[in-house]
Amino acid sequence: MKNSGKNYYWKTYDERTSDGHDLTLFRMKGNVNKKPIPGQWSKGVILLLNGFTKDAFTWFDTRSGDPSKPVMPVQLFDLGYDVWIGNIRGNRYSRGHKTLDINEDDRDFFDFAIEDIAKKDLPEMV
Repeated sequence: MKNSGKNYYWKTYDERTSDGHDLTLFRMKGNVNKKPIPGQWSKGVILLLNGFTKDAFTWFDTRSGDPSKPVMPVQLFDLGYDVWIGNIRGNRYSRGHKTLDINEDDRDFFDFAIEDIAKKDLPEMV
């Protein structure tokens, strides 16, 4: 897959929401050749989020598009944006919690509403 993000490197950030959910964010830091991109991060910050039942990988899945074209995070990064990808609670990159075990306390772990994502996850990511 050309320009699918494999030629770029990322830094991982972990944040905890006010109700104890652990969230993982990824920030695109550069390309693997360490070649500077003119004006990098000069156009501002972009936080990309996945759909309700998806995760960060969604932005790099080229199965339904043209695999010869760069995926959106790569395009934005190459244009000079500071690209972050957030993961909402409960997806494969955000399955931790301060007190709940996702395997033992799954009913409580997944007892949240879309409002919790808007009011707790998003502010913590920003």
